[in-house]
Amino acid sequence: CHSPKRLLVSPLLSTFCLLVASLGAMLAAGRCATRGFGVRGVLRCAGVADPTAPFRAAGVAGRPVAAVWRGCAGAAAAPSSTTATSSSSSSGGGGGGAGARVRRRLHEGMSVVAASVAPHEALPLEFEGSLEALQGEWGDDIGSKIEISGAEARFSDGSGPWRFEDDGGSLALRGARLVGSATAPVWKFPTGVERRWARAAPPGTGDRSWAATFLKYKEDRLQFRRDLKAAFDAQDFEGVVSLKSAWEDGSTLSGPAPPQRALVDGRALVSGICFRHRKFGYRAVLVASEPWCSAPADWRARTGVPQLPRGEAQPFHHCLVDDRDRPGGQITFVAEENVEPCSLVYPIESSLVDFLFGRCDVLGCYIPSQMLEAVLERQRSSGKGFSL
Repeated sequence: CHSPKRLLVSPLLSTFCLLVASLGAMLAAGRCATRGFGVRGVLRCAGVADPTAPFRAAGVAGRPVAAVWRGCAGAAAAPSSTTATSSSSSSGGGGGGAGARVRRRLHEGMSVVAASVAPHEALPLEFEGSLEALQGEWGDDIGSKIEISGAEARFSDGSGPWRFEDDGGSLALRGARLVGSATAPVWKFPTGVERRWARAAPPGTGDRSWAATFLKYKEDRLQFRRDLKAAFDAQDFEGVVSLKSAWEDGSTLSGPAPPQRALVDGRALVSGICFRHRKFGYRAVLVASEPWCSAPADWRARTGVPQLPRGEAQPFHHCLVDDRDRPGGQITFVAEENVEPCSLVYPIESSLVDFLFGRCDVLGCYIPSQMLEAVLERQRSSGKGFSL
């Protein structure tokens, strides 16, 4: 014959051990940082799809967890008649009254849970570098926003969190495999559909001091073009030779070429320069420049900017396209690596060219009109992106 207290200790102890084991599995999976530590919280973190299952199995669904424990403990303090009934029933193997039935059913329910707990497996070590590179905020090519934290992703469509998985040696998320790099992600679904991502704020962008330096250099270089035109108009050929030499080596009116390679590489790219697109071949004239790609993440993802060899932090240029190549006065936003200066492109044909520029036949380029000059000055003084 056993006392009610001894009947209570063993099942409660095993239940406590099961909860501790579940908590250990949860910690091993690294998920405790984002979930609660209540009884239901522990079960949910440990991977139980329905944390109420053990309580329904125990016949105590809908009751607070604390009340269930109090109900079990209350059996130990029951009147002597209840104790006698419990003792006689126990000796016959039929259970121990209401308190014993609650305890027995709760343990049966917890056994069901123990069989269903399946903690997420840790990802292979080779994915650690990719996961680290993916941390932070992204946008995709259809306008969704994605936040990566640890081994989980949350999407702006309200779904998730989604865990990263190992799909036959490839990193996978939400049914799609990573086929691009972790710094320029492309995710491919089994149907062949691809989703491209771009950083919400790409590395190397957003530095206002650099932006001011970049725009000041562009203005100084543009002044060379104005002075060259004036020297030709005045037939000051000595001045023309001197200015052309300084133009070629990337100098500014205030001194020699700057040390920043990003400036020197684009020294010929100022408003009014004609070029041919290196990839698509269309003719255009450069209207204005930006120190980096300032377009939204969905546009950058859709147009493959993260996959460019020089990336998203390289200078980008607003350009007016020749109507013979793309009718309708189209203005494009072009990565510097795709701008190939070519004086043979001059003059271009566009309904907007006379509105934005004045011709300079002797240099084979254009000079910004007074209206465009005002817009460029506003860009420099405000520190904001170019907008007509």
